[in-house]
Amino acid sequence: MNIYNRVIVTSVLFLSAQATYAYKIPTHDNLSQKTVLCSILGQDDFTKSIGWVSIENDNEKFKFKRLDLITKTGSAVDLTSRELIGWGAVYEDEETKLRPVNHFFNPLTSEGGAAGIASPDWAIEDTGKIVFPMKQEYSYSDAKNMIADALTATDKNERKEAWGQFFQTLGMVVHHIQDMSQPQHVRNDNHCDGDIDGISCYGFHNPSYYEAYTNDNHSMILASYGCNSYPQLDLRYFSTARDFWITDNGNGRGIAEYTNHNFVSAGTNFDYHWLSNNVVPDFRYPNPDPQNLGTGIKIHKIDIQDPALMSADFPLAGELWFYETTVNDNYLGTQTANKRASTESLWKEHIEQYAANPYDLDEEVIKKAFNLNKFNFEAAYPFLIPRAIAYGAGLINYFFRGRLDVSNVLYLCLLYTSDAADDRPRV
Repeated sequence: MNIYNRVIVTSVLFLSAQATYAYKIPTHDNLSQKTVLCSILGQDDFTKSIGWVSIENDNEKFKFKRLDLITKTGSAVDLTSRELIGWGAVYEDEETKLRPVNHFFNPLTSEGGAAGIASPDWAIEDTGKIVFPMKQEYSYSDAKNMIADALTATDKNERKEAWGQFFQTLGMVVHHIQDMSQPQHVRNDNHCDGDIDGISCYGFHNPSYYEAYTNDNHSMILASYGCNSYPQLDLRYFSTARDFWITDNGNGRGIAEYTNHNFVSAGTNFDYHWLSNNVVPDFRYPNPDPQNLGTGIKIHKIDIQDPALMSADFPLAGELWFYETTVNDNYLGTQTANKRASTESLWKEHIEQYAANPYDLDEEVIKKAFNLNKFNFEAAYPFLIPRAIAYGAGLINYFFRGRLDVSNVLYLCLLYTSDAADDRPRV
């Protein structure tokens, strides 16, 4: 391939990806609300059995205050439970802008990001109450206590406030499931594209182009997937809330394991190994393997004018070289080809040229042999987005399965809608 053509193609791809805020407000909100509709809370038979018309009911009786979780005060905005879960997913990023440091988790080592607590430790709080370096008050464990408050409060307004807190907190927990479907978050590939409490990225700027592109196109992306895009999870295979993250130390059914095992990220892409003259995984993450389970490297060379790539924005000639990997789903027991897992960089020839003297090549230079672009992201969405929805819905279903039987659900949901204690149902 002509190097000039490869330079033009790659430059256009990356200059078009602007460093914007992403996977936050629009993406998390819309993804969470879609997730709710795919959970037991979106089933009319269930909601009717507990006294609701539907999850989308606009009746004031079924609306709750949106709470500022710092001041513990309610806003003038009343939201349905579905909307509150979406708001909670947004608020997990927005509350202090420090909570996101706890949104990383490497299932191979059980470690969180460089500056934070591991995602399941923070979101579930099943290993003990977290008070340092920041206090966690809105975890899966806290949500259990909020339901207890909703049951025991004698005042109607207090009950509704407790329910509002619960739904928001549930959204904050579901946010973590979504982040576990973003490869950078499960390979501890730290990124920063904005201010953290007035400190601009702690002195460095490393935006996530995956998140930026996803955010810019979130409406179109999410419209492509629904409740049937991935099978509803069988809760018999999930004995704890943590199982939705990890079940077998990197090789199980958890969504963090799935994403970590099958997808590279910008900072953990394939490497060129100068000694063996071969393409290998990042040394920290043995999978995905460009050798495709021992069958050998598969490269798909696609002309930029191919209808699958061509658009008005690409009036160019040249090829894109995509590396194929095998995607293993240990929950379904399936293997599927991802034909655009990574892209060979336009600079790879230059790196190979100087590989005879490897000491001249630092890690960051070597990693420029491979990069990720919009075509890699779009190839990943059919794998990652449906699982983000299914696992988020599964966690919601698990919460209600684990804490409440049908009679208790009927009792507690009718309880908060009653105007007087005498109206409480007896079950």
